[in-house]
Amino acid sequence: MTNPIQRLFRNVVSNWATMAVQTVIGFILSPILVHGLGKDKYGVWVLAFSIIHFTSFLDLGMKQSLARHLPKYYALKDYDKLNEVYNSSNLIYAITGCLTFIGALVVAFFFVDLLNVDETLLPIMRTLLIMIGINQAIGFFFMTGTAIGPFHRYDISNAIQIGIKILNTAAVIYVIYLGYDLIALAIVILITTIVNSIIRRFTQQKIVPQLRLSMRFISKERIRELIKYSSFSFLIVIAWTMLFNSDNVIIGAFISTSAVTTYSIAGTVINYFRGAVAAIGVPLAPAVSHLDASGNIGEIAS
Repeated sequence: MTNPIQRLFRNVVSNWATMAVQTVIGFILSPILVHGLGKDKYGVWVLAFSIIHFTSFLDLGMKQSLARHLPKYYALKDYDKLNEVYNSSNLIYAITGCLTFIGALVVAFFFVDLLNVDETLLPIMRTLLIMIGINQAIGFFFMTGTAIGPFHRYDISNAIQIGIKILNTAAVIYVIYLGYDLIALAIVILITTIVNSIIRRFTQQKIVPQLRLSMRFISKERIRELIKYSSFSFLIVIAWTMLFNSDNVIIGAFISTSAVTTYSIAGTVINYFRGAVAAIGVPLAPAVSHLDASGNIGEIAS
């Protein structure tokens, strides 16, 4: 097992590389989408994603808890407790995924009318919310089963992410070129999410073959441990979710979807700069957890 400090620099650099690729793709793709869809439809696209992203609240800080506890038991080579964390968090995320889908349905059928969306686009908006809700639910269902970063392999995780992002971008451009609309784009996103989950699942199993998917490893003690830690991270999740998504929803509710388009393009640039800082902290958390569990306090300080 490689020392996490030896991988930390590579992980941070790979995070920056991923961010750079996403930034370049964003600058290329946004004008294509705006030109191909029109400002109103592109605004609907952005608004639907922003609304569904509020279901990130349902994570309750569990992702940060996994970044703490998976590397902890991985470092101790306590594979029974590692599998208890793995399977207990799978149960939590299965419930979260179901709640996400239900939330998407409720918003689609009961709250869309509150937004300042053109009446002709309301049926598309509802369908989009449901499809993006399914996409988000899949992300929750496979959150633990596709986690690679907590095992100090953000380099592999980012390589997969870059490949999927390029594939997704090519598919989106092709769909726009053929003249298809928002629903076709949502199908592309859904398919690439499924492909991404499958690739990550097989990769995770190869990296950590000790992981076992079994209900017998579900532990009340481990669930309490995960939730206790996640409660401290929940406020951070709320802050980031509000920071990245509230503006688009407010603009969509009180102004127009066309205004969402104008604002979101500029706002995305700022978010890329915020991501540069997060690129350092994300791989640092599991590395510190690993060293702490191993008793290497001196390496944490250095």
